[in-house]
Amino acid sequence: MLWYICLLLCVLVIAAAVKLILGRRRSNMRLIIGMVACVIVAYILYLPPYLQTYNVTAALLGSFINVMQIISLNADYLSSYDVLIATLGNGPLASVYLVFLAAAHFLLPVVSAMTAVTLILHCLAQMRLGVIKRRRRPLHVFSQINERAILLAEDIERRQKGVEILFLGEGDDPAVPELRQQLRCTILNEKVENLKVDAKRRKAYYYCISDDQEKNLNDALSLLDFLKDKPPAVQKNNSIFLFTSDRSAELMLDSLHKGLVNISLMDMRRTAVYDLLTRYPLPHYAVNGEIRVLVCGATDLGEIFLRSAAWCGQLAGYRLRLRVIGRDLQDWAADFQAHYPGLMSERYCIEFFSYSNDLEFQSVLRSCGADANYVVVACGGEPETVEKAIALRRFLYRTDGTFRCAPPIFAYIPNGEKAKAVTALTTAEARADRRMSYDITPFGTEPALYTFRNITDSDLERLSRNVHLVYEDIFSDGEIDVSAALERYNLFEVNKSSNRANALHIRYKLAMLGLDYTDDPQAEEVDFQAYLAPDTLERLTVAEHDRWMAFLESEGWESATVEEVRAYQASGISRGRHNCPLLKLHPYICPFGDLQECSDQLGLPDSTVYDRELIARIPDILHDKWNVSGKRYYIVKIKSEQRG
Repeated sequence: MLWYICLLLCVLVIAAAVKLILGRRRSNMRLIIGMVACVIVAYILYLPPYLQTYNVTAALLGSFINVMQIISLNADYLSSYDVLIATLGNGPLASVYLVFLAAAHFLLPVVSAMTAVTLILHCLAQMRLGVIKRRRRPLHVFSQINERAILLAEDIERRQKGVEILFLGEGDDPAVPELRQQLRCTILNEKVENLKVDAKRRKAYYYCISDDQEKNLNDALSLLDFLKDKPPAVQKNNSIFLFTSDRSAELMLDSLHKGLVNISLMDMRRTAVYDLLTRYPLPHYAVNGEIRVLVCGATDLGEIFLRSAAWCGQLAGYRLRLRVIGRDLQDWAADFQAHYPGLMSERYCIEFFSYSNDLEFQSVLRSCGADANYVVVACGGEPETVEKAIALRRFLYRTDGTFRCAPPIFAYIPNGEKAKAVTALTTAEARADRRMSYDITPFGTEPALYTFRNITDSDLERLSRNVHLVYEDIFSDGEIDVSAALERYNLFEVNKSSNRANALHIRYKLAMLGLDYTDDPQAEEVDFQAYLAPDTLERLTVAEHDRWMAFLESEGWESATVEEVRAYQASGISRGRHNCPLLKLHPYICPFGDLQECSDQLGLPDSTVYDRELIARIPDILHDKWNVSGKRYYIVKIKSEQRG
């Protein structure tokens, strides 16, 4: 009976160990659980043979000693075999028991050796971490090992010398052995908040970049909680990059006290869209003053592009039209209208066209796609995106009978290798002639997006900080405190987003004058003020107000009447301000011609004055007046090839 009980206990221990191992991600814990399970199983298996010969105390001690001998490869398997056969004979129970004994003799030393090696490596990593903490080199910490983290780490090591790279959560990622060879990095099974790196004399960058967006947010919150009580000098040296597309993350972070810690939300889909709209501005492809955008694909990225194009295309003298086609997009379109009601006005001319099959797709193209001059394809997966992009190119070539209708087609292809393949579809001759069927431009490619400069200090981010400083200067009574102004810039993500939109639109305003900007110091710069005749300044001012209004509406804001403003001011929910972030209501979401009257009714200064001042100070933004971005941009005449 004792043999049966021990065998059943072994089965239960193995089942419990398997369940625990499957529920763990860290290989260290898995090995430790496996080793403990093997020890317990071997101990239980040897109790019956020892109890046949010795008393209970001696049997318990003898079984323990035998387990130690198994680990050291010095156990006597045959003596236990003889006792077992003498007691149970050669029946089924004996056979099963012998299998368990043989497995214990084989697995226990193997698992023990692996665990010992792993623990030694862990101790070495901890010692390495201790050395890292004492050094003054910039530290880059990644919360997980994945393809995106590796791309970014490789770029950091390639472009920066003398940095420390630390990966957390080794797990069972197959990239670990190769990663150890590729990068001079440390890999450690540890939580972000347990690092406790006191960055007094060096920069520390934390990338919350795991595949689990909720974990990323929790990691960022834990880091903030750890850093909030540190001295200001330490806080300034820490930067947190939270990779998430969760809309609630912005509200949660803006509600917390962040001190001087620089934390940035990284929605890489938005980054991909902004990069596209910066490199390929909408007005460069306008035809007869019309910007006709076609978005193919009812996806999250399609929504981000549609919202961004709505405010990018606000250019006085241009007519914007936005059309979306997608497979069964009725629910998607309904959600869009519910979240962004302000964008459904006649100012934006947004239309939705749904199809259910490829035949209907062709029919929809004939009804809404023939006159497009800017096409974006984002259908979810790369195969369908490429398929639809090629179908669109073929359709557009045939629309006017000349086979010369070739507006740009931009396809969202994150995978780097697939993006290269799509680019290769266009030959060198085709690029020069631009009359080739497969003239498709990939965008949003991860190797191009996940770079140190693009993540931590892109051109757009540099200009965004300068936009903020110009606003601070406009609203101040004298010289601004640049350091304090930059601290205020980092307080709220919503303000960062607004400044980024403003910075991105500078290229669009310049395009209205036939101008552009470049970072080439050899470029021949023009005098921007010479282009600002009174009527031109007014036109750019109108464009800036329309852009600002469209940006708010693309974030879900709506117009407030004067009566509504007074009502929510009296209620206290806006703290007396004329705008109400909680309700997303703003009285200045109105035509430019109504702004002054609205300001007068509310007893506020004429807001058009600030828009004019901002336009006039575009050179201050580009020339880095306060020397905070370390880069100067030059205003130049637009190149003819840039016009498409």
